[in-house]
Amino acid sequence: MRPIFVLAVLVPFLAACGGGGAPNSRAAYSLPPRQVRIGETPLNGHTVHDGSLAFTPIGYQHLAYFIGSHEEMDPQGVFVRIRIVVENTDRISHTFDYARQLLVTSAGRTYAPDYQAQDVARQPEQVQIGRGDRFEFDVYWDIPVNTKVRAVRFAGDPPSAQGVSVALPG
Repeated sequence: MRPIFVLAVLVPFLAACGGGGAPNSRAAYSLPPRQVRIGETPLNGHTVHDGSLAFTPIGYQHLAYFIGSHEEMDPQGVFVRIRIVVENTDRISHTFDYARQLLVTSAGRTYAPDYQAQDVARQPEQVQIGRGDRFEFDVYWDIPVNTKVRAVRFAGDPPSAQGVSVALPG
C-alpha cells in the first residue's frame, strides 16, 4: 500500500513541476514594432557577445549634422550613428562603456566614439546594466568624409582582448 501512496503524491507534484514542451524551447517576448528613423538603414539584428554583454546593432546612418535637445552640431567630417541594443547575459550587473566601442573602416583604421556628439545627443557615457536587462541607445562617431565604414567592434564587460565585430553596409 505504501508504494501506491507515494506514487499518488509524487505523480501530480512531478507533473506540476514539468516545464512542458521540449527541454530547450523557450517562449519569446512579442515586442511592438517601431518605425525606422528617417534616413536610417535598419540592420538585420545580428547579435554578438563579448564578455557578459550581448550586442545587437539595429540601425545605421550617416549624418551631415544633427540637432540635440539643446544645440545643433556639425561634424568635422561626417557623423555615423548606430542604434544598439545591449543585453546583460550574466547574473550580476555589468557596465557598458560607450568609449570602448570602435568603428572600423575598410582601410582597417578604428575610430572611437565622439564624446561631444554623445553629450549633445544626451547619450550616456556608461550604463550599469542589471542582471538580464536590456538597454537601447545610439553611439556617434565623427569620421572623415568619404571614409568607407566596414564594421563596428564591440567591447563588453569584461572586454575580450580583440572585441567582437559586426559588418555594416558600405
